[in-house]
Amino acid sequence: MEITIPPSGVMIFIVLVLITGFPVLMFAFLLYWAYWEDKLQIVMFSLPFLYLFKGSIRGLLHAFFESTRLHIDQLQIYVVHETPWSSKYQPPSPTSAIYKVELTGRSTRIIERTDGREIDVTNPELIIWTDQQKYRISSDEVGVVSEADVKWLANEVGNWLNLPVT
Repeated sequence: MEITIPPSGVMIFIVLVLITGFPVLMFAFLLYWAYWEDKLQIVMFSLPFLYLFKGSIRGLLHAFFESTRLHIDQLQIYVVHETPWSSKYQPPSPTSAIYKVELTGRSTRIIERTDGREIDVTNPELIIWTDQQKYRISSDEVGVVSEADVKWLANEVGNWLNLPVT
């Protein structure tokens, strides 16, 4: 069984690229036309904008190209987070070591702090427990994996492994 979760393609990163890209272009134009004495000041002032622009481009690339694969076969289970330039493998475990398939629901927790309240929302997730580690697939805010998808996936994995979903 192999489940592939596609990339999200989040719209917020497109907006960030546009917002941070305009000042970067403006600074590049100013840098080209400025006198030699002023170029260092322009470069120093533009560094935070360049840093934000680089971060928003990287976030945009991750949002469009990062995918997750859960692989379960007769011998092993593993999760891979892939991008076109890298892959992060969660170490495999033997399939025989799986002892629990858990489905957690959405929870909201209010954390009281001295500077105010903070709301912590935990999205629903599928957790497959093995002897050594756990493998997670959770729903997200952008709706790539919805709560209904996670519930359906938990039932399918539970049926495939002949384990009850708790």
